[in-house]
Amino acid sequence: TATCGVGFYKDFSDCTGAGTADQGKCTACSATCTAGQYVDQSACDGTQTSNGYVCVECSATCGAGQYVDKSLCTGSGTSNQGQCTSCSATCTTGNFIDLSLCTGSGTSNQGQCTACSDPGCSAGQYIDQTACDGTQFSNGWTCTTCGTGLSCTANQYKQVALCTGSTNSDVSQCASCTATCTAGFYMDFSLCTGSGTTDQGQCTACAVGSACTAGQYEYRTTCDGTQTINSFTCQDCGGSLTCTAGQYVDKSLCPGSGTSDDGQCTGCSATCTTGSFIDLSMCTGSGTTNQGQCTACSDPGCSAGQYIDQSACDGTGSSNGWVCAACGTALTCTAGQYQDLSPCTGSTNADVSACVACTATCGVGFYKDFSDCTGAGTADQGKCTACSA
Repeated sequence: TATCGVGFYKDFSDCTGAGTADQGKCTACSATCTAGQYVDQSACDGTQTSNGYVCVECSATCGAGQYVDKSLCTGSGTSNQGQCTSCSATCTTGNFIDLSLCTGSGTSNQGQCTACSDPGCSAGQYIDQTACDGTQFSNGWTCTTCGTGLSCTANQYKQVALCTGSTNSDVSQCASCTATCTAGFYMDFSLCTGSGTTDQGQCTACAVGSACTAGQYEYRTTCDGTQTINSFTCQDCGGSLTCTAGQYVDKSLCPGSGTSDDGQCTGCSATCTTGSFIDLSMCTGSGTTNQGQCTACSDPGCSAGQYIDQSACDGTGSSNGWVCAACGTALTCTAGQYQDLSPCTGSTNADVSACVACTATCGVGFYKDFSDCTGAGTADQGKCTACSA
Protein backbone atom coordinates (compact mmCIF):
# COMPACT_ATOMS: atom_id res chain seq x y z
CA THR A 1 0.00 0.00 0.00
CA ALA A 2 0.92 3.64 -0.29
CA THR A 3 -0.82 6.84 0.62
CA CYS A 4 0.37 9.50 -1.77
CA GLY A 5 -0.27 13.16 -2.29
CA VAL A 6 -0.84 15.20 -5.43
CA GLY A 7 2.13 14.96 -7.75
CA PHE A 8 2.86 11.35 -6.79
CA TYR A 9 1.60 7.96 -7.81
CA LYS A 10 1.47 4.65 -5.93
CA ASP A 11 4.55 2.76 -7.02
CA PHE A 12 4.33 -1.01 -6.43
CA SER A 13 7.25 -1.89 -8.68
CA ASP A 14 9.24 -3.30 -5.71
CA CYS A 15 6.36 -5.51 -4.63
CA THR A 16 7.40 -8.61 -6.51
CA GLY A 17 5.53 -10.99 -4.27
CA ALA A 18 8.73 -12.38 -2.83
CA GLY A 19 9.22 -9.79 -0.17
CA THR A 20 8.11 -10.02 3.44
CA ALA A 21 7.36 -6.35 3.92
CA ASP A 22 5.05 -3.76 2.35
CA GLN A 23 7.27 -2.10 -0.20
CA GLY A 24 4.59 0.14 -1.74
CA LYS A 25 5.89 3.68 -2.10
CA CYS A 26 5.02 7.09 -3.49
CA THR A 27 6.97 8.13 -6.57
CA ALA A 28 6.90 11.62 -8.08
CA CYS A 29 5.15 11.81 -11.42
CA SER A 30 7.40 13.01 -14.23
CA ALA A 31 7.48 13.53 -17.96
CA THR A 32 10.00 14.79 -20.49
CA CYS A 33 8.10 16.64 -23.22
CA THR A 34 9.33 18.16 -26.45
CA ALA A 35 8.76 21.61 -27.92
CA GLY A 36 5.16 22.03 -28.92
CA GLN A 37 3.95 19.98 -25.94
CA TYR A 38 3.05 20.61 -22.34
CA VAL A 39 3.00 18.34 -19.24
CA ASP A 40 -0.54 17.32 -18.37
CA GLN A 41 -0.53 16.74 -14.59
CA SER A 42 -4.26 16.26 -14.16
CA ALA A 43 -4.01 12.45 -13.74
CA CYS A 44 -1.35 12.62 -11.01
CA ASP A 45 -3.54 13.15 -7.93
CA GLY A 46 -1.99 10.53 -5.63
CA THR A 47 -4.56 7.83 -6.32
CA GLN A 48 -3.07 6.43 -9.50
CA THR A 49 -0.75 3.44 -9.67
CA SER A 50 1.19 4.67 -12.67
CA ASN A 51 2.97 7.83 -13.71
CA GLY A 52 0.12 10.29 -14.40
CA TYR A 53 2.16 12.94 -16.15
CA VAL A 54 1.68 12.79 -19.91
CA CYS A 55 2.93 14.94 -22.79
CA VAL A 56 0.10 16.59 -24.72
CA GLU A 57 0.41 18.53 -27.97
CA CYS A 58 -0.49 22.19 -27.55
CA SER A 59 -3.62 23.04 -29.52
CA ALA A 60 -6.09 25.80 -30.42
CA THR A 61 -9.27 26.08 -32.46
CA CYS A 62 -8.38 28.56 -35.19
CA GLY A 63 -10.21 30.01 -38.14
CA ALA A 64 -9.28 30.44 -41.78
CA GLY A 65 -6.27 32.70 -42.21
CA GLN A 66 -4.74 31.53 -38.89
CA TYR A 67 -2.46 28.75 -37.71
CA VAL A 68 -1.96 26.96 -34.34
CA ASP A 69 1.01 28.78 -32.86
CA LYS A 70 2.98 26.53 -30.43
CA SER A 71 5.89 28.90 -29.95
CA LEU A 72 5.07 29.34 -26.25
CA CYS A 73 4.95 25.57 -25.74
CA THR A 74 8.58 24.77 -24.79
CA GLY A 75 7.78 21.31 -23.44
CA SER A 76 8.22 22.35 -19.81
CA GLY A 77 4.93 24.08 -19.34
CA THR A 78 2.02 22.53 -17.50
CA SER A 79 -0.80 24.19 -19.45
CA ASN A 80 -1.91 24.40 -23.04
CA GLN A 81 -0.36 27.60 -24.38
CA GLY A 82 -1.25 26.98 -27.98
CA GLN A 83 -2.74 30.12 -29.59
CA CYS A 84 -4.20 31.29 -32.88
CA THR A 85 -1.95 33.60 -34.86
CA SER A 86 -2.81 35.25 -38.19
CA CYS A 87 -0.81 34.07 -41.13
CA SER A 88 1.28 36.77 -42.79
CA ALA A 89 3.76 37.47 -45.54
CA THR A 90 5.83 40.45 -46.65
CA CYS A 91 5.12 40.90 -50.34
CA THR A 92 6.21 43.32 -53.04
CA THR A 93 4.17 45.19 -55.63
CA GLY A 94 2.68 42.79 -58.13
CA ASN A 95 1.90 40.21 -55.44
CA PHE A 96 -0.77 39.68 -52.81
CA ILE A 97 -0.67 37.96 -49.40
CA ASP A 98 -2.07 34.51 -50.15
CA LEU A 99 -3.67 32.85 -47.10
CA SER A 100 -5.26 29.98 -48.99
CA LEU A 101 -3.07 27.39 -47.18
CA CYS A 102 -3.97 28.84 -43.79
CA THR A 103 -7.04 26.74 -43.04
CA GLY A 104 -6.79 27.09 -39.28
CA SER A 105 -5.49 23.56 -38.72
CA GLY A 106 -1.85 24.09 -39.63
CA THR A 107 0.88 24.64 -37.06
CA SER A 108 3.07 27.01 -39.04
CA ASN A 109 2.69 30.35 -40.84
CA GLN A 110 1.82 29.30 -44.35
CA GLY A 111 1.10 32.79 -45.62
CA GLN A 112 2.84 33.28 -48.94
CA CYS A 113 3.27 35.84 -51.70
CA THR A 114 1.41 35.01 -54.88
CA ALA A 115 1.64 37.01 -58.10
CA CYS A 116 -1.53 38.90 -59.03
CA SER A 117 -3.08 37.35 -62.12
CA ASP A 118 -5.44 38.14 -64.97
CA PRO A 119 -8.96 38.13 -63.47
CA GLY A 120 -10.53 37.41 -66.86
CA CYS A 121 -12.16 40.72 -67.78
CA SER A 122 -14.88 41.12 -70.36
CA ALA A 123 -15.06 43.49 -73.31
CA GLY A 124 -15.64 47.02 -72.05
CA GLN A 125 -13.44 46.40 -68.99
CA TYR A 126 -9.75 46.78 -68.20
CA ILE A 127 -7.41 45.11 -65.68
CA ASP A 128 -7.02 47.56 -62.79
CA GLN A 129 -3.67 46.76 -61.14
CA THR A 130 -3.61 49.63 -58.65
CA ALA A 131 -4.64 47.45 -55.69
CA CYS A 132 -1.85 44.91 -56.26
CA ASP A 133 0.66 46.71 -54.03
CA GLY A 134 1.75 43.77 -51.85
CA THR A 135 -0.55 44.62 -48.92
CA GLN A 136 -3.80 43.01 -50.04
CA PHE A 137 -5.08 39.56 -49.16
CA SER A 138 -6.62 38.76 -52.52
CA ASN A 139 -5.79 39.10 -56.19
CA GLY A 140 -5.31 42.85 -56.56
CA TRP A 141 -5.95 42.77 -60.27
CA THR A 142 -9.64 43.54 -60.73
CA CYS A 143 -11.97 44.17 -63.65
CA THR A 144 -13.10 47.79 -63.88
CA THR A 145 -15.63 49.25 -66.29
CA CYS A 146 -14.04 51.51 -68.91
CA GLY A 147 -15.25 55.06 -69.46
CA THR A 148 -16.30 55.86 -65.88
CA GLY A 149 -13.81 58.73 -65.74
CA LEU A 150 -14.68 60.18 -69.15
CA SER A 151 -16.68 63.40 -69.53
CA CYS A 152 -17.95 63.40 -73.09
CA THR A 153 -20.02 66.19 -74.57
CA ALA A 154 -23.22 66.25 -76.59
CA ASN A 155 -22.89 64.55 -79.99
CA GLN A 156 -20.26 62.19 -78.54
CA TYR A 157 -20.24 58.72 -76.98
CA LYS A 158 -17.82 56.76 -74.80
CA GLN A 159 -15.92 54.45 -77.15
CA VAL A 160 -15.36 51.52 -74.78
CA ALA A 161 -14.92 48.99 -77.60
CA LEU A 162 -11.19 49.74 -77.38
CA CYS A 163 -11.25 48.00 -73.99
CA THR A 164 -10.98 44.33 -74.98
CA GLY A 165 -10.59 43.10 -71.41
CA SER A 166 -6.84 42.56 -71.73
CA THR A 167 -5.52 46.12 -71.36
CA ASN A 168 -3.97 47.33 -68.12
CA SER A 169 -5.53 50.79 -68.34
CA ASP A 170 -8.73 52.49 -69.42
CA VAL A 171 -8.10 53.10 -73.13
CA SER A 172 -11.65 54.25 -73.87
CA GLN A 173 -12.09 57.72 -75.39
CA CYS A 174 -14.74 60.23 -76.41
CA ALA A 175 -15.70 59.74 -80.05
CA SER A 176 -18.03 61.77 -82.25
CA CYS A 177 -21.30 60.13 -83.21
CA THR A 178 -21.70 59.47 -86.93
CA ALA A 179 -24.43 58.75 -89.44
CA THR A 180 -24.37 58.25 -93.21
CA CYS A 181 -27.63 59.67 -94.52
CA THR A 182 -29.23 60.11 -97.93
CA ALA A 183 -31.19 63.03 -99.36
CA GLY A 184 -34.34 63.74 -97.38
CA PHE A 185 -32.70 62.86 -94.09
CA TYR A 186 -30.47 64.66 -91.61
CA MET A 187 -27.83 63.33 -89.20
CA ASP A 188 -29.67 63.14 -85.89
CA PHE A 189 -27.40 63.09 -82.84
CA SER A 190 -30.10 63.83 -80.27
CA LEU A 191 -29.50 60.47 -78.55
CA CYS A 192 -25.78 61.20 -78.26
CA THR A 193 -25.80 62.85 -74.85
CA GLY A 194 -22.18 62.03 -74.05
CA SER A 195 -23.07 59.31 -71.54
CA GLY A 196 -23.74 56.43 -73.94
CA THR A 197 -21.24 53.75 -74.84
CA THR A 198 -22.36 53.16 -78.44
CA ASP A 199 -22.64 55.37 -81.51
CA GLN A 200 -26.32 56.36 -81.48
CA GLY A 201 -26.13 58.68 -84.46
CA GLN A 202 -29.09 58.01 -86.75
CA CYS A 203 -30.73 59.28 -89.93
CA THR A 204 -34.05 61.03 -89.38
CA ALA A 205 -36.36 62.25 -92.11
CA CYS A 206 -36.52 66.02 -92.49
CA ALA A 207 -40.03 67.09 -91.50
CA VAL A 208 -41.73 69.68 -89.36
CA GLY A 209 -42.42 68.40 -85.90
CA SER A 210 -46.10 69.30 -86.07
CA ALA A 211 -48.40 70.92 -88.62
CA CYS A 212 -47.80 74.60 -89.21
CA THR A 213 -50.56 76.95 -88.17
CA ALA A 214 -52.34 79.65 -90.13
CA GLY A 215 -49.95 82.50 -90.85
CA GLN A 216 -46.99 80.12 -91.21
CA TYR A 217 -45.37 78.10 -93.97
CA GLU A 218 -43.14 75.03 -94.01
CA TYR A 219 -39.63 76.38 -94.45
CA ARG A 220 -37.48 73.88 -96.30
CA THR A 221 -33.75 74.34 -96.78
CA THR A 222 -31.17 71.88 -98.04
CA CYS A 223 -31.84 68.36 -96.75
CA ASP A 224 -29.20 66.38 -98.63
CA GLY A 225 -28.10 64.06 -95.85
CA THR A 226 -25.14 66.17 -94.74
CA GLN A 227 -26.99 68.41 -92.30
CA THR A 228 -27.02 67.87 -88.54
CA ILE A 229 -30.29 69.66 -87.86
CA ASN A 230 -33.85 69.25 -89.07
CA SER A 231 -33.95 71.93 -91.76
CA PHE A 232 -37.74 71.79 -92.12
CA THR A 233 -39.33 74.22 -89.70
CA CYS A 234 -42.47 76.34 -89.39
CA GLN A 235 -41.73 80.00 -90.12
CA ASP A 236 -43.99 83.03 -89.83
CA CYS A 237 -45.01 84.41 -93.20
CA GLY A 238 -43.79 87.91 -93.99
CA GLY A 239 -40.86 87.70 -91.62
CA SER A 240 -38.54 89.31 -94.17
CA LEU A 241 -40.99 91.99 -95.34
CA THR A 242 -40.54 95.69 -94.64
CA CYS A 243 -43.95 97.28 -94.99
CA THR A 244 -44.46 101.03 -94.96
CA ALA A 245 -46.79 103.23 -92.95
CA GLY A 246 -50.38 102.61 -93.98
CA GLN A 247 -49.71 98.91 -94.63
CA TYR A 248 -49.72 95.67 -92.65
CA VAL A 249 -48.08 92.24 -93.06
CA ASP A 250 -50.86 90.25 -94.70
CA LYS A 251 -50.70 86.50 -93.91
CA SER A 252 -54.08 85.61 -95.33
CA LEU A 253 -52.51 83.58 -98.13
CA CYS A 254 -50.59 81.42 -95.62
CA PRO A 255 -52.99 78.67 -94.44
CA GLY A 256 -50.15 76.71 -92.79
CA SER A 257 -49.84 74.03 -95.46
CA GLY A 258 -47.72 75.93 -97.98
CA THR A 259 -44.00 75.66 -98.52
CA SER A 260 -43.34 79.25 -99.59
CA ASP A 261 -43.60 82.60 -97.86
CA ASP A 262 -46.79 84.11 -99.31
CA GLY A 263 -46.89 86.99 -96.87
CA GLN A 264 -47.37 90.39 -98.53
CA CYS A 265 -47.68 94.06 -97.69
CA THR A 266 -51.31 95.14 -97.99
CA GLY A 267 -52.69 98.63 -97.55
CA CYS A 268 -54.90 99.11 -94.52
CA SER A 269 -58.50 99.99 -95.33
CA ALA A 270 -61.89 100.72 -93.83
CA THR A 271 -65.40 101.28 -95.19
CA CYS A 272 -66.53 104.57 -93.71
CA THR A 273 -69.63 106.74 -94.03
CA THR A 274 -70.02 110.46 -94.60
CA GLY A 275 -68.74 112.34 -91.57
CA SER A 276 -65.80 109.96 -91.10
CA PHE A 277 -62.40 109.38 -92.70
CA ILE A 278 -60.23 106.26 -93.13
CA ASP A 279 -57.80 106.53 -90.21
CA LEU A 280 -54.48 104.72 -90.90
CA SER A 281 -52.61 105.99 -87.85
CA MET A 282 -52.48 102.49 -86.32
CA CYS A 283 -51.01 101.02 -89.51
CA THR A 284 -47.29 101.49 -88.88
CA GLY A 285 -46.17 98.75 -91.27
CA SER A 286 -45.27 96.28 -88.52
CA GLY A 287 -48.73 94.99 -87.69
CA THR A 288 -50.15 91.73 -88.98
CA THR A 289 -53.81 92.77 -89.15
CA ASN A 290 -55.76 95.47 -90.96
CA GLN A 291 -55.98 98.22 -88.36
CA GLY A 292 -57.59 100.78 -90.61
CA GLN A 293 -60.56 102.36 -88.80
CA CYS A 294 -63.23 104.98 -89.27
CA THR A 295 -62.69 108.16 -87.29
CA ALA A 296 -65.16 111.04 -87.15
CA CYS A 297 -63.99 114.20 -88.91
CA SER A 298 -63.34 116.92 -86.35
CA ASP A 299 -63.17 120.70 -86.00
CA PRO A 300 -59.85 121.79 -87.56
CA GLY A 301 -59.83 125.03 -85.53
CA CYS A 302 -60.61 127.73 -88.10
CA SER A 303 -59.93 131.43 -87.71
CA ALA A 304 -62.25 134.41 -88.19
CA GLY A 305 -62.91 134.86 -91.90
CA GLN A 306 -62.91 131.09 -92.43
CA TYR A 307 -65.54 128.40 -92.32
CA ILE A 308 -65.38 124.62 -91.79
CA ASP A 309 -65.55 123.00 -95.22
CA GLN A 310 -67.02 119.50 -94.67
CA SER A 311 -67.41 118.60 -98.32
CA ALA A 312 -64.34 116.32 -98.37
CA CYS A 313 -65.50 114.26 -95.36
CA ASP A 314 -67.41 111.75 -97.46
CA GLY A 315 -65.97 108.52 -95.95
CA THR A 316 -63.39 107.97 -98.70
CA GLY A 317 -60.52 110.21 -97.55
CA SER A 318 -57.59 109.10 -95.44
CA SER A 319 -57.28 112.31 -93.43
CA ASN A 320 -59.58 114.65 -91.54
CA GLY A 321 -61.99 115.88 -94.27
CA TRP A 322 -63.01 118.98 -92.37
CA VAL A 323 -60.75 121.83 -93.54
CA CYS A 324 -60.64 125.58 -93.04
CA ALA A 325 -61.69 127.52 -96.17
CA ALA A 326 -61.59 131.27 -96.73
CA CYS A 327 -65.00 132.92 -96.82
CA GLY A 328 -66.00 135.10 -99.77
CA THR A 329 -64.00 133.35 -102.43
CA ALA A 330 -67.14 132.61 -104.38
CA LEU A 331 -68.72 136.10 -104.00
CA THR A 332 -69.06 138.46 -106.99
CA CYS A 333 -69.85 141.87 -105.54
CA THR A 334 -70.52 144.95 -107.67
CA ALA A 335 -69.28 148.51 -107.45
CA GLY A 336 -70.60 150.19 -104.33
CA GLN A 337 -70.44 146.93 -102.38
CA TYR A 338 -67.87 145.05 -100.21
CA GLN A 339 -67.51 141.44 -99.13
CA ASP A 340 -68.76 141.20 -95.55
CA LEU A 341 -66.83 138.33 -93.87
CA SER A 342 -67.82 139.15 -90.29
CA PRO A 343 -70.46 136.37 -90.09
CA CYS A 344 -67.61 133.86 -90.71
CA THR A 345 -66.43 133.38 -87.12
CA GLY A 346 -64.51 130.15 -87.86
CA SER A 347 -67.21 127.87 -86.42
CA THR A 348 -69.76 127.87 -89.23
CA ASN A 349 -70.13 124.93 -91.58
CA ALA A 350 -70.77 127.13 -94.64
CA ASP A 351 -69.58 130.36 -96.26
CA VAL A 352 -72.01 132.88 -94.69
CA SER A 353 -70.25 135.93 -96.10
CA ALA A 354 -72.38 138.35 -98.25
CA CYS A 355 -72.18 141.37 -100.59
CA VAL A 356 -73.19 144.45 -98.58
CA ALA A 357 -73.65 148.01 -99.86
CA CYS A 358 -71.09 150.48 -98.67
CA THR A 359 -72.44 153.25 -96.39
CA ALA A 360 -71.46 156.69 -95.24
CA THR A 361 -73.20 159.29 -93.04
CA CYS A 362 -72.18 162.75 -94.20
CA GLY A 363 -72.94 166.32 -93.15
CA VAL A 364 -73.73 169.41 -95.20
CA GLY A 365 -70.96 170.14 -97.66
CA PHE A 366 -70.04 166.51 -98.09
CA TYR A 367 -71.26 163.73 -100.26
CA LYS A 368 -71.19 159.90 -99.88
CA ASP A 369 -68.16 158.77 -101.82
CA PHE A 370 -68.25 155.03 -102.78
CA SER A 371 -65.49 155.24 -105.33
CA ASP A 372 -63.29 152.88 -103.30
CA CYS A 373 -66.07 150.30 -103.06
CA THR A 374 -65.08 148.25 -106.07
CA GLY A 375 -66.77 145.07 -104.88
CA ALA A 376 -63.45 143.35 -104.18
CA GLY A 377 -62.81 144.75 -100.72
CA THR A 378 -63.74 143.07 -97.45
CA ALA A 379 -64.45 146.27 -95.50
CA ASP A 380 -66.94 149.13 -95.87
CA GLN A 381 -64.90 151.77 -97.70
CA GLY A 382 -67.73 154.26 -98.08
CA LYS A 383 -66.57 157.74 -97.05
CA CYS A 384 -67.60 161.41 -96.96
CA THR A 385 -65.89 163.64 -99.46
CA ALA A 386 -66.16 167.46 -99.48
CA CYS A 387 -68.12 168.89 -102.31
CA SER A 388 -66.10 171.09 -104.65
CA ALA A 389 -66.44 172.86 -107.98
